[in-house]
Amino acid sequence: MDGIEEDTLVKPIQYTDRGAHITLAGRITADEYLAANRQLMNHPDYARQEYSLWEYEDGATLECNGQDVRNLALADRDASLAFPGRKVAVVAPEPLIFGLSRMYAGFFHGGAWQVSTFTKIEDARHWLGLTG
Repeated sequence: MDGIEEDTLVKPIQYTDRGAHITLAGRITADEYLAANRQLMNHPDYARQEYSLWEYEDGATLECNGQDVRNLALADRDASLAFPGRKVAVVAPEPLIFGLSRMYAGFFHGGAWQVSTFTKIEDARHWLGLTG
């Protein structure tokens, strides 16, 4: 699958001069997540961006398994070697998504990005240096 299904809501990616904010809601499959990730990485300013902020809204569900998480983490780890120094913050208010994000961080180990998971958007924004 190359696109995003109708019952999924991946809001338009918000780009700034420093990074990107991806907001996800509803039911997200591994393929849809990968499609959003490809869209982000294909942006003409991707190489210059300092951060990616992935925000799951309350009630969002991520339909994937451990192998899907591993595949995504390993692909991102490879990409991080080409574009080092980025911070990736994941806001996961739902316990299952929080756990999957922590699993991602474990598989990503050794990559060239800093990856952290939060339950509150304010904490993620602070970690990224977006407050003040």
